[in-house]
Amino acid sequence: MSPPPTPLRPEPLPKDLLREAEIARAIEFPPAAEELGLSSSYVYAQVLHALWDSGFYEYVRANPRFNRARAVEDLGFDGMTFDWLMYYLIGRGVVRAVTFASDAPRSDAPTHHPAELELTEKGRRVTNTIARGLLNLYVGGYNALLSNLGPLLRREIHLDDMRLDRSARHAAAGTEDVTCVRVVPQVVEVLKEHEVRGILDLGCGTGGFLIQWAHLAGGWGAGVDMSPGALAAARVNAASQGLQDRLSFFLGEVGKDSLPIDADVASRIDALTAMFMLHEFGRAGDPAIVRVLSALRAQFPGKLLLALEMQPVDVSALNGRPPPAMDALDYHFIHPLSRQGEPRPKDVWQRIYEEAGMKLLGVRRPRNSPLLIHVVRMGGAVVP
Repeated sequence: MSPPPTPLRPEPLPKDLLREAEIARAIEFPPAAEELGLSSSYVYAQVLHALWDSGFYEYVRANPRFNRARAVEDLGFDGMTFDWLMYYLIGRGVVRAVTFASDAPRSDAPTHHPAELELTEKGRRVTNTIARGLLNLYVGGYNALLSNLGPLLRREIHLDDMRLDRSARHAAAGTEDVTCVRVVPQVVEVLKEHEVRGILDLGCGTGGFLIQWAHLAGGWGAGVDMSPGALAAARVNAASQGLQDRLSFFLGEVGKDSLPIDADVASRIDALTAMFMLHEFGRAGDPAIVRVLSALRAQFPGKLLLALEMQPVDVSALNGRPPPAMDALDYHFIHPLSRQGEPRPKDVWQRIYEEAGMKLLGVRRPRNSPLLIHVVRMGGAVVP
C-alpha cells in the first residue's frame, strides 16, 4: 500500500475566542438543546455499549437488582472501572443505589460506594434489543470508521485502509437485534404467503434469522457463511433451541463459484434470503451485483429470492426535518464510506434483477421501517 498523501490543508489559524464567545452568547440554548447534548450522547452511548458488549446486558436483565461486588466477580470486571460506569448511570437515571457499603469507600471508588443497585424504570426501558442493536451497529460495528473521519477527510489515511474496517461481529449482532422486533416477523409472513417451507439464508452469521424462521413458521432451513467462527456459533445456537435437526449450516462465500450445498439440501430449498448483503457487492458497481445474482440463478433456477435492503434517503427533501427513521440517515452516510456500496432505489434494483435474468415480483415495506423487502423470482436454467 502506498503511503498516505501529504495533507494539502494549511495549519489552522489561531482561534479568535473573543469572537467565538460573542457568537455563542447570541444563541439561546435551552437546557435540552441538541447542540449541548452532542458530547453527552456520545459518552452515554459508549458507556452503554461497553457494558452491554461485556456481558452486563444479559446479567442485568436476569438480575435487575444486583450486588455490586458479586456482579464484578461474576462478570470478571475491573472493579474501579465498573464503579465509575455505575456512577455515571446513576447520574443518567438508568440505575439507582439501593443500599450502601458499610465500610469506607476506596480512594479510587466513587464517593457514593453503593453495595446494591437496581435498574430504574428508565433503565428497564433502555435495556432492549433495539437500543442494543443500534449501539452494536454504530458504536461497535463502525467505531473505527467514525473515529477516523478526521484523518480520512484530511487524506492522512486511505478509504481502503484496513484500520477502517467494520467489526463484522458487532454489525451482524446489531442487525439481528434490530430486525427481530418487527422486520423478521413480516419477512416470515411474506415467505408463508408464497408457501415457502425450506429456505437458504445467504450470509447467515450466527443463525439468528434461521432460528426465528424455524420457530415462527415451523419451517426448515440452511445457512451459508464465510466465517467458521460464526457457523460454529450458529450450530451451538440452533442446538440450544432444539433445532439441530431442522437447521444446517455450510461454509462458503456468496459470489465465489457455486455454494457448497449438499444436493439433498438444495432439493428442499424453496427460497433464498439475503438480509442486507446484496448491496455489499455493489462496491465494485452494479455489474458485480448482477454477476452474483446470475451465479445464484444458475445454481437455484426458478427459486424465490427475498432480499432486504435499506431504501436511500433523499436529504434534500428533508429540509432539516429528521427522517422517519433516524438510523436510515446514519446507515446511508456510513455505508459508502465503509466500502459496502450505496443504498439503491427500487428502479435500480429492478434493472439489476432483470439483467441477472430475474423478475422483481414486488416490494414490501415493513411497517415503521426504512427497509424494503424485495420479492424476486429467479429465472429458469441459464442457457450456455
